[in-house]
Amino acid sequence: MGVIESAVDWAIRTANDNSHGYSQASRWGPDYDCSSFVIQAWEQAGVPLREAGASYTGNMRAAMIACGFVDVTTQIGLGSGYGLQPGDVPLNYAAHTCICIGGGKVANCRTDEGHPQAGDQSGSEIRIQNYWNFPWNCILRYKGQAGPTEPSGDSKPSTSTVPEVDHSLKLPMLRKGSKGDAVMLLQAALVQRSFNIGGVANNQLAVDGDFGPQTQAMVIRFQDWADIEKDGIAGPDTWGKLLEVRT
Repeated sequence: MGVIESAVDWAIRTANDNSHGYSQASRWGPDYDCSSFVIQAWEQAGVPLREAGASYTGNMRAAMIACGFVDVTTQIGLGSGYGLQPGDVPLNYAAHTCICIGGGKVANCRTDEGHPQAGDQSGSEIRIQNYWNFPWNCILRYKGQAGPTEPSGDSKPSTSTVPEVDHSLKLPMLRKGSKGDAVMLLQAALVQRSFNIGGVANNQLAVDGDFGPQTQAMVIRFQDWADIEKDGIAGPDTWGKLLEVRT
């Protein structure tokens, strides 16, 4: 069984096994939330997403790109799901993700539906359902790595397969005019922490990788809340406080 097939097979089996439910408090098995569910599907298939830095929706994209995924958003009809393939990962940086299993379906770890107990109490906390547009910021597709993707025996996957660029995105110095994946991570983290400002759809900052005036205002608002220098620059102090308040 190939890497993609293994990830999809695990996702389907887990969704159909009611011993696995939704949980944000205990999310790395046997219960999961949306991001840990997708991350674990690829981890057990031999793709070291957690070593690459994936832990929640806001940092999954950079880790996945580092591990051999490519962004195929422009090839997909987001509204209809046209062009999706098994294993594709729809991702909303601030709120949700799932994994495509083929036939217009996704495996979706969605909510505990008011049942905090371990396991799936309703049979639909983790479920197979039709594709829908959350809306998604991007679609990521696994293309494979240059190095080995599957661990041998009990050994852990080698970190040598993870490009250094992923590590450079962890605590970058960002300011107005900065662009790229690092800015996306900053924006997604701020949105997820609910430090939103008005003037954009749904009262949320666009996670677009462009550090413009709205992102700067959002950083200043966070800095004010965190009682650190309000300079609008995401440096070590801002990143440290931002990471400190993650759940």
